[in-house]
Amino acid sequence: MLSIHTILVATDLSAPSVHAFEVACSLARDRGARLEVLHVADPAETTYDREELRNKLFRMLKPDSNLRIQWRLEVGEPAAVILRVAGEVHADLILMGTGYRDCLDPLGRVADQVLRDCPCPVLTLTSAPVEVPPPAQLAAVPVTPV
Repeated sequence: MLSIHTILVATDLSAPSVHAFEVACSLARDRGARLEVLHVADPAETTYDREELRNKLFRMLKPDSNLRIQWRLEVGEPAAVILRVAGEVHADLILMGTGYRDCLDPLGRVADQVLRDCPCPVLTLTSAPVEVPPPAQLAAVPVTPV
């Protein structure tokens, strides 16, 4: 069984990365692991405000007070920073949300590079979970024979 002590969650604050954070919280609770939450800002952003970004992280990623969480804000090329931080914190698992791009780049450049170069397992989540109606509601839907 995979021993998980440290989970690195790379977030760009998109819906899939918020979902990845929620999954990481569940895994951390189940395994007694600590979370390292990482957001990498683009160095080309001239309006980079560390405190504003930190507040945005806390608003979007609602931390569980029972978990050990370390928040990291870095500036640089996302894939390179994710790989560097994964080594620094001795990550046993990386979770990252990805949006579906297109048929030539289904995961996105950052996720693809992390998957190729990371020495630890990487779990990518491409979308938030789909809400499925309860069976009682499904049974009430009329079916027209063809």
